Amino acid sequence: VVELTYDTSTYDPGRAERTARVRPYLIEPSTETHALYLIGWDETRDAIRTFKLERIRRLAVTSDGFAAPPDGVIEEALERAWGIIADQGDVEVELRFSRAVASRVAETRWHPTQALQPGPDGSLAWRATVSGTVEIRSWILSWGPDVEVVAPAALRDEVAGLVEAAAARYR
Repeated sequence: VVELTYDTSTYDPGRAERTARVRPYLIEPSTETHALYLIGWDETRDAIRTFKLERIRRLAVTSDGFAAPPDGVIEEALERAWGIIADQGDVEVELRFSRAVASRVAETRWHPTQALQPGPDGSLAWRATVSGTVEIRSWILSWGPDVEVVAPAALRDEVAGLVEAAAARYR
């Protein structure tokens, strides 16, 4: 078991560092962020959590040991992750892709829970249940004007705000 101090201010500059006791299960690379993440059981939160290595400010190894999790526990936790973050609540995401990119989207299995439904106008409805929206948001934005967030409303509003802010920057 390790005790660590973690910088949580990346997404909210006003947040203070937090300390945690963690049973480290694995260190996993992310192709999206080109970073390494510690995935383990956070005894403080009583759940599997993901920690970006660059945000760990202090770390001490304790004398406390732990048993490895049963086979499949980590895989099950990561199943709904878009990339590497699996410690957020499940969110049902529905997107509509334009005809211009529908075939490119349909030819790839982006997520194990995805479901596709072609539209009569050549568009594509894409649905999946993911762990939070932090990681999928950048994927959505990468499709530019060829994607629309249908649900959830909070993600739709967030993406709309980001697109509007980007457009304002270019004016």
